[in-house]
Amino acid sequence: MAAGVILFTGPTGAGKSLQAERLARKYGWVHLSSGVVLRSSTDPRVVSALESGELVDSSVADDVIRTALRDVASNEVIVFDGFPRRQDEADWFEAQLGQLDRKITRVVVLSIPLEESQRRLQARGRSDDGGAQQAEKWAWYANDVLPVIHGYEKQGLVVQVDGMGTPDEVTSRLEQLFANAH
Repeated sequence: MAAGVILFTGPTGAGKSLQAERLARKYGWVHLSSGVVLRSSTDPRVVSALESGELVDSSVADDVIRTALRDVASNEVIVFDGFPRRQDEADWFEAQLGQLDRKITRVVVLSIPLEESQRRLQARGRSDDGGAQQAEKWAWYANDVLPVIHGYEKQGLVVQVDGMGTPDEVTSRLEQLFANAH
């Protein structure tokens, strides 16, 4: 069996990418993020969609993510953040991992309240983080992502981590969690 895959998920602004990157760096794991994988792709279909501000077609995104997964040596743990976000993506992702003789070993959910998400997104200052977009992102999280998380809970894979506090405090909680798991 190849090395496992650790998923990082949580609401918008929870710090998934930052914490996944920190943990991967500390333990020598490979960090993959769906957004980074797509933005670094040279596939002309991806480049064209991103340059025009459109969403990348799901089948194209699947191809790019599949390639990124296959490019990781089988003995390296993968820390993946921001994906899967819907049940169909979760089913597809698990099928891809199965073909690579990998499986999800843990799902880390960084938890923050709505008010903290709003504060962090406002501080981040990105154009896609306005008030209306924040409400949409939280509704999407509740409607699409939480059911995926609940499915992983039924498999005993989920660990909830308090995402409040400084980034270093959250990192410390995660390091304690993974130090105890080794």
